[in-house]
Amino acid sequence: MLDALARTKNKTRAYVAREAIRWYLDHHDKLNADSRESMLEKRMKRMEDRLAAMLARSAIDIGMVFHLMYRHMDQTNRDAVIAWAYNSAVTRLRKKLAGQDSAIKELVKNDPVDSKT
Repeated sequence: MLDALARTKNKTRAYVAREAIRWYLDHHDKLNADSRESMLEKRMKRMEDRLAAMLARSAIDIGMVFHLMYRHMDQTNRDAVIAWAYNSAVTRLRKKLAGQDSAIKELVKNDPVDSKT
């Protein structure tokens, strides 16, 4: 294979071997770094998938509890009670987040439920 490459390039075997060694040495660190990054990317992807699955299961459980509770509430005032509970939870969270990261505050800043309830 080395002979065929040397003939194709019209170079000596020693020259082709030196160039191959130079290329390997120049790219060795990059190849190792790429390999480590690939492993890290896979690990992070698995972690992200696990978190997403946990969030999905939590959302399903919360939704189920909400629906059970809602269906068993007094029909005359359940919407008002749910709105009150939502607004209370948002207010409580805002108080907890006082002084924390502004990105988190932005998430709860524009709540969709009217705060007059």
